[in-house]
Amino acid sequence: MIDFASLVCPGGAPCPEEVDGVRLRPDGAHFTEETAPWIARKLLPLLKDEIRSAGG
Repeated sequence: MIDFASLVCPGGAPCPEEVDGVRLRPDGAHFTEETAPWIARKLLPLLKDEIRSAGG
């Protein structure tokens, strides 16, 4: 299980508009084409770790 909320809302609620200088959800709800790569860079290493720990 990956805690996605900790990536996009690192300090807990209320979530900041920006994380690492990136405005993640300009409309307050949806990620954009510009912010998707930021999410991918954060998620991919975590996914790899999960796969390794699951024996994959």
